[in-house]
Amino acid sequence: MAEDRSYEIRRWTHGAVLVLEIHGELDILAASTPAGLLNRAEPPPGATRVIADLRRLAFIDCAGFGVLDRLGGLLRERGGDFLLVVTDPFVRRLLCLTGLSRTLPVHSSVRAALAAAASPADRRGLRAG
Repeated sequence: MAEDRSYEIRRWTHGAVLVLEIHGELDILAASTPAGLLNRAEPPPGATRVIADLRRLAFIDCAGFGVLDRLGGLLRERGGDFLLVVTDPFVRRLLCLTGLSRTLPVHSSVRAALAAAASPADRRGLRAG
């Protein structure tokens, strides 16, 4: 299977927090290719706080949500946190309807997510910030 080019991940750090800017489409193709999203987005072994900035997503389907859920589970197993930055009201609604917002905290800006990653009191559930 050819490598999927429908998405791009840019990585940067802010202190001890890894930020993944995800551009393009998170769909079944992105999730299922050998060098798919899960492999490319997986944080390095020492990273325990990761923010996925989804503001530049053009599309996400259930396979994309599944990848985000698996990344969140991986980080929770390490004692860490996985936070999302989402501004699209439709995507925010789907996160609520699927129950993912209970385990993947949702924020409306990277700044708010960075503040939450630094604050142990704000680690779970949908956030307005």
